[in-house]
Amino acid sequence: MKTKLLLSLFIISLLLTGCGTKLLVFTGESENWTAKITTSQQDDLQESEIFLEYKGADPSSVKEFNYFVESNVENYGREGATLNKGGALREKGNMNRGSAKVTEKTVIEVLIEWNGIEETLTLKQK
Repeated sequence: MKTKLLLSLFIISLLLTGCGTKLLVFTGESENWTAKITTSQQDDLQESEIFLEYKGADPSSVKEFNYFVESNVENYGREGATLNKGGALREKGNMNRGSAKVTEKTVIEVLIEWNGIEETLTLKQK
């Protein structure tokens, strides 16, 4: 009886934990890059994760690069970023508290600079 009660409470707490969380995924690509920004929203908190992948044949040719994320809601970026051996970067983006949040209609621009080259990717909600 006690085990059933504990199991029931555990399942209910798992269900309630996911309530109110909204997940938005924005994707886009350019000639040399693929980008994905995943945004999780709950109450007044918005957290983002960015994933960038170099599509070229030799990821080691990208020593360091800069990226800048821009939308009508948030702007952030990083200089001196490096790719892993697979040619990708994944990191936490921006954390935002308040009423300004991305929506399904938000368009996000990602500017990437590397080896004297610039490309802008337009990300839209998937």
